[in-house]
This record gives sequence, C-alpha cells and structure tokens, in this order.
Amino acid sequence: MPYISESLVWGAETEDGSDMTIAAVVTLDEEEVSEALGKDFTEDAVRGLVWEAIDKVNEKLPYYKRIKKLHIRKADFEKTTGKKVKRFVDENKKENE
Repeated sequence: MPYISESLVWGAETEDGSDMTIAAVVTLDEEEVSEALGKDFTEDAVRGLVWEAIDKVNEKLPYYKRIKKLHIRKADFEKTTGKKVKRFVDENKKENE
C-alpha cells in the first residue's frame, strides 16, 4: 500500500474478551499521503485513505482474516537489531502521539 511505510497485524481480543479480531497498526509515508491529500490533510482524511487501501485488501480475504481495527502511529516501531518490527512488544500495538 503506497500510503503505509510499515505495519503490524495481529489477532487482538475484542473489548469484552469473548472473541478475537484482526487489528493493524501502521506508520505512514508522509510524502505519499501529502501527494494524495494535499499539504493540509486532516487525521480523518488520512484514516479514510488508509481504510480505502485496507478495504481493497480485505475484499480478497475470507471474512475471518479481514482487518477490522486500525491504529495509526506517528512514531517508528521498536525494532530488532536486524531492523524488523518487534511483534511481541505491547508498545508497538498502540497508537502514539
């Protein structure tokens, strides 16, 4: 997806803890987002743009594998020395300012 520079997707428990859902946390490629939305874009516009890209991917997947939650990070993910996103670090699964 051109607007997303990095992502982390995992199975997350629902808020009531009774089921699992697919969640994604992404960091944005600011240049691509600015090119698509202009310089004065809003967070809602960015969220809509990313959901459009996710919906295209979701169409090809069975219902139980579709991304249903989205978080957008402004900071980079915590990574290993090999520059891979640490999947089991709770901080990587959260939005941040």
